[in-house]
Order: sequence, then structure tokens, then C-alpha cells
Amino acid sequence: MKRSRFSYIVLGLLFPWLANAQVPTTISYQGRMDSAGVPIKSPKNLSFGIYSAATGGTALWTESQSSVPFTSGVFSVRLGSVTPFPATLFTSAGERWLGVTLSGASEMTPRFLFTTSPYALRALRVDSIADNAITGAKIADGAVGTSDVADNAITSAKILDGTIATADMADNAVTAAKLAASAVTSAKIADEPGVAQAKGDPNTLQALTSSGQAMISVTLNAPAAGYALVMGSFKAFISHVVGAMDNVIAKLSTTSGDVTTPSSPTAVVRVPSSWPTGGDYFVAPACVMYIFPVSAGSTTFYLNIVETSSTGNDAITTPNISVVYLPTAYGAVATLLQSGAGGTGFTTDLNK
Repeated sequence: MKRSRFSYIVLGLLFPWLANAQVPTTISYQGRMDSAGVPIKSPKNLSFGIYSAATGGTALWTESQSSVPFTSGVFSVRLGSVTPFPATLFTSAGERWLGVTLSGASEMTPRFLFTTSPYALRALRVDSIADNAITGAKIADGAVGTSDVADNAITSAKILDGTIATADMADNAVTAAKLAASAVTSAKIADEPGVAQAKGDPNTLQALTSSGQAMISVTLNAPAAGYALVMGSFKAFISHVVGAMDNVIAKLSTTSGDVTTPSSPTAVVRVPSSWPTGGDYFVAPACVMYIFPVSAGSTTFYLNIVETSSTGNDAITTPNISVVYLPTAYGAVATLLQSGAGGTGFTTDLNK
């Protein structure tokens, strides 16, 4: 029986460089075959296989193409055009070898080793991204969706302070269920325009002097001209000497340290000289209220306190000050609250 001898020459694998285009899913392959030295000219059926070794082994992918045209022994095909490549064929580790078989004959030798094109080497960088190499500036807005992030993948430790702004959150995105118990403190809540408050430490004694000093202050941001209802309170500690009058006087003002009268009412805590027993006394909270006309913008209010004591050892604790804005449309209410004197002060007298 006459046997034919075939040989083939690999002319090349063609990997076109496509800038800014979708990555192709086929590989252009070209070779040349002859039979006993005579170039093949008629169409032939060819089979292709890709292996992980130069010889032997099981093919990782195979494909058959019918009636492949030959011109002076040269043929061209697109591998993967009949049977698509598996997604992991070229992504897993190891070499890849191409085997070619002419219908009715054994696989030709040697197999062809796949190599890369120079520009394709740049893709190696994808497998070795340095830490912190991908910054926020490298990610297009909207490119990462909710489905791209595993549940609980982003922890608070992965989010820089201040990087999530109001514009980054959808309306109503933060619900009560998303907030841990006690996570939102008063320091996390910004005062709205027209409302402000400040609270002193109830566990700290603040010593008084014979000249007025601001014990606490707060700044109101008024949205427009109008009135400010200011309320101040504190607790007094008085060191009393029999036969002496001891007074702790508080006043609300837009000037730090101002305790002059009668521009606004005062709150007075006193131990009369007739009180028969000397010593240290704790007095229940005292408060004072005043209505101030304000312009649009910021105004700072102070709770100023002074002592007129024979011992000079008086002190206060828990100073508080709150402000509420009233628009000019509420002028009648403001006038009523002012009651002609501009506000209300209270005298706490231990002989009553």
C-alpha cells in the first residue's frame, strides 16, 4: 500500500494589536503543508488541539475545520471560530502548545509553542498590581456597582475619614437600621440655622471672680434679620460667712464678660447676711432669659457670671446656653416675651 508523507511549516500566529478596541476571541494561524515535497493545493479538513505539554497529554481545547483552502501549500485559519476557547485556557499557569492534524493522518510534529507579542507583555501588569496602585481617580464614576462588591467587603477601616460626602449618598440611603446603637452623638449633629446650644460639664467646678467672665458661649446662624430667644442656666456653689451678703450674678450678653445693668435682666443666687450658719452651700439651678434683635448671619452669645462674696470662693457648674431664632413676623411674640424689660431673670434667695 502506498503511503503519503506530509510535512508542514508554521508560518505564524497573528495577534493583531487593536488599540481601544474589544479584545478578539479568535487567533489567526497560518501554515504551509506539502505531500512528498509537493505543495498541497486542494481544500483539506484540519483538526487543531491545544495542550499543556509539547508531547502527549489530553487536549485542553479542540476544533475541526472543513474544506480549509490551500494556495501553493499555504493555509490560513482562525482558531476558535468553530469552537470558542474556554475562558481559562490562557489565564491558568503553564505553557500552551498547538497541535495540527490533517484528516486521515496522525498529528503533525512538533507541536507549536504559543508565545506572546511584545505589546501583550503589558498585560502582565494586570496580574501584579501593586498595593494602592488603583486610586479613586483611576475608577470612573459609576464603574463599580453594588453587585461588584461582596457583602461586608468594605469596612469602616477601609474608608478614609471625610471621603464620603453628602453627594455620595442617595436620598434616604442611611436608615435607622444602618446606624449602630449610640453611633450618632450630639457632636455628630450640626446645629440647624436658627438653633444652637452649648452644654457645660456637670462634673467640673468653674471658679468665679469679682469681675465678670464668660462661663459658656454659643454662636447662632440667623437665616435673616429677626430675634434670638436666649436662655441660660447654671448651678451655684456659695461659701458663706455669717453677717456677709453673698451674691452670684449671671447675665446674658453679646459681649464676653459683660455684667453691667440694666441692659438685660440678671439671674441672682444669694445667701443673705442674716443667714445664721456659715459654710458651703449648693444652690438649685438658676436661669435667665432674654430676647435679642439679630441681623442675618452669625451672632455669639455669652453667659457671663460674677461673684460679690466676702470669701471669694464661689463657683458654678453645669453652665448651659440655648438660642432659638424668631423671624420678624413673630415680632409680637418677641415683644410679649421681652415684657418691656427685655427678658426675665430669677433671684434664688436662701432665706425664702
